[in-house]
Amino acid sequence: MKRFFSASIVWLACTGMVLPQPISAAPISDATRPMPAEAPAMSMVTDVALAEGGLFVGQVVDPQGMPVVGVAVQIRQSDRDVASVTTDANGQFRAAGLLGGVYQVTAGNASGVYRLWAPNTAPPVASRGALLVAGTQIVRGQDGLDPWLIVWGLATAAVIAVPLTQHSGS
Repeated sequence: MKRFFSASIVWLACTGMVLPQPISAAPISDATRPMPAEAPAMSMVTDVALAEGGLFVGQVVDPQGMPVVGVAVQIRQSDRDVASVTTDANGQFRAAGLLGGVYQVTAGNASGVYRLWAPNTAPPVASRGALLVAGTQIVRGQDGLDPWLIVWGLATAAVIAVPLTQHSGS
C-alpha cells in the first residue's frame, strides 16, 4: 500500500510539473471573472511634449504604416471629452490649448494613454507627438493546447515516475 501511495505522489508531482497550467488549473467561469471598467487598450503611458500653445500633435497609421485619413480622434481626460479632431491627408492630427496631464486618445479602434507635458517641461525621453496604430488587436495569450504537448508531457512523466517507483520498491 505504501508503494502505491508513493508511486501516486510521484506520478502526480511529475504530471503537475510537465503539464501547462491551463490543464491543471480550474477554469474561471464568466460569472466570477472580474470585468475591467472601460480599460484603455494600452496600459502603457507614453510621455509626449506639447508644443507652444498646448499643441498636441500625432499621427494615425494602419498596421502597414500607411496614414489613416479622415478618422475622428477623441482626446479625453478623467472621463471628460477635451477635444475632437480629424486626421488630415497624412493621417496627422493637431489639438491646441491642452494642458499637461494624462489623456486617453482614441482613433477608431486604436487607443493610447499619453502623459502630456507643458512646453519646455518634458523629460528628455518624451516624444514630440503621438503615434496610434489602427486596426491592430492586442493578443495577451493563446487559448488551446497542442495535443502533442499533452502526449509528450505524459510520456515524460512516465519516464520519470516508473524508475522512481521501481527504485523505491526495491
